[in-house]
Amino acid sequence: MSAMAVRKSSPRRKKPSPQRILVIDVGGSHVKFLMGRRAKIKIESGPRMHPRRMVRLIRQHIEHWQCEAVSIGYPGVVKDGRITHDPHNLGKGWKGFDFRKAFGIPARVINDAAMQALGAYRGGTMLFLGLGTGLGSTLVVDHTVVPMELAHLHLPARTVPSKAWWGMQRASVSGMQNGGDTSLTSSRRCAAPFCRTTSSSAGAT
Repeated sequence: MSAMAVRKSSPRRKKPSPQRILVIDVGGSHVKFLMGRRAKIKIESGPRMHPRRMVRLIRQHIEHWQCEAVSIGYPGVVKDGRITHDPHNLGKGWKGFDFRKAFGIPARVINDAAMQALGAYRGGTMLFLGLGTGLGSTLVVDHTVVPMELAHLHLPARTVPSKAWWGMQRASVSGMQNGGDTSLTSSRRCAAPFCRTTSSSAGAT
């Protein structure tokens, strides 16, 4: 495979151009990515998707995109910019994976719900819930991002809602949605962790 075309940053440039940041949303069913005003591309993921395979598939599409950096939303815990656990719905090998080395350009990883929340945030306090293969959740308070991982809380058996209750919730949420895929819309606006400075008590950087 030929090397991916990337735009080398000038020593004077502190940040990559927002229009040249590759934004990747890693999901349990699909991986979606875009850069600037380019159309979003979606590839299937699932239990066989490991990070090396994802990078290889994405590089096949972006060979001539002239990316300057990559911003990755990951469906799990991220601490100090590093993935700490493999995801529940994907393959192995994500923990500690070096995306900067794999893509050959600066790379930052953030919890996927935190990335989407940050892109939509305009101030104050905001609770973000992202409904996809799993449930993503993030609280943003005064420009501080707090990923919450509510979907993986362990509850006593008697407090777990019934299947009928979950079915009603899904139907309610489905009725409120407009059918559009907004998972990358907010991220497109700010190319998440590269374009805003944020602190986090739960490791999203």
